[in-house]
Amino acid sequence: MMDLGHLVQQVLQEPALQEGHWLEWKSEADLRQGVWQARAGRFILGAANRPRPAATGPYDGNAFLMLGVEPGRVMGTNVVDPARITQALVRYLGSVGPHYSLDYVTIDGVAVAVFTVPAPPTGNRPYLARGTFSGEREEIRDGRIYIRRSGTTAEATAAEIDEMLAERVAARVAAGPMWPMQTEPVWRDGNTLHVHKRHGDRVILYEADAYTNLAEMAAIRPPLPEPLPTDVTERVVLFDQLLDLADAEPYQAVKETWAPLRAIVVEIYEQTGRSLPMPGFKVVDMVTQIAEDEIVEPRWVDVAYALYYWSIDQTPETLAATPGLAKTYVSLAKALAAALLLIPKPHRDRKELD
Repeated sequence: MMDLGHLVQQVLQEPALQEGHWLEWKSEADLRQGVWQARAGRFILGAANRPRPAATGPYDGNAFLMLGVEPGRVMGTNVVDPARITQALVRYLGSVGPHYSLDYVTIDGVAVAVFTVPAPPTGNRPYLARGTFSGEREEIRDGRIYIRRSGTTAEATAAEIDEMLAERVAARVAAGPMWPMQTEPVWRDGNTLHVHKRHGDRVILYEADAYTNLAEMAAIRPPLPEPLPTDVTERVVLFDQLLDLADAEPYQAVKETWAPLRAIVVEIYEQTGRSLPMPGFKVVDMVTQIAEDEIVEPRWVDVAYALYYWSIDQTPETLAATPGLAKTYVSLAKALAAALLLIPKPHRDRKELD
């Protein structure tokens, strides 16, 4: 566990110590005041937006804001319930903002507040300020991207934003359909998987689950012809529009995907000679019956299961944190719709023949 007391003592006892990418201090501060809450929020955002090369160095890449101390002097600060500070900082960080912690360290009989901001994950999206505070001067503004530079937290320049986005896009491309998970060396010996744990790592095992594993379905779904026929392309173009929406509003994109997908499934299901047995008849059941008739490849049933069951437990917050999953969802829905629209016409004329 990190020794914050040692770090505070280091700041206090080293007069020549300089603030940097990972460290800032204020000798006089009071987190009961809105101005200091805004300044803390700005630091957290800036530290969370540090480029990876800057998020290195001592203390595992963590960044620290200390309130109540400076080199050679400790003033202390009022102790405020961290839950109250968390509630105040949501105004600037949002409900799915960057991770941080607040601790109090006692030095010479007074309390020093220490905010700890971990190194940003590889490929993480930039964090934006979600609120504005102006006192004697503007401390933080809604919609701005802040970045921690050596000794200061300021609005990111265009070049810095370009660098953030380029690094994050590269990481997402490298991760592929498993985003936001990052790859680790793993090897297989028969049915045994081997992985190296690092100090402090916690390994979580997920059982095979064809019902909700979007990433697996994206990797193994049946292939489609390229390019798609013009008539099919025109029917599924609306899913491309939802892919664009997924970047800004991932939850809404997933929500709007289901109705057009269901409409196409119902259309093809009825054209293959069946009638809906009841209102709300499941898409997965319709696709299953079409597959049992050997009209489409059975693997599309697995895709339908993932689309139906995966979305049940999703929330705006979980999808805002992982918009890549929303894009995978929309892409799979588009693929399933296209596969059904590609069913040869003789199979789709059964209702008319009957």
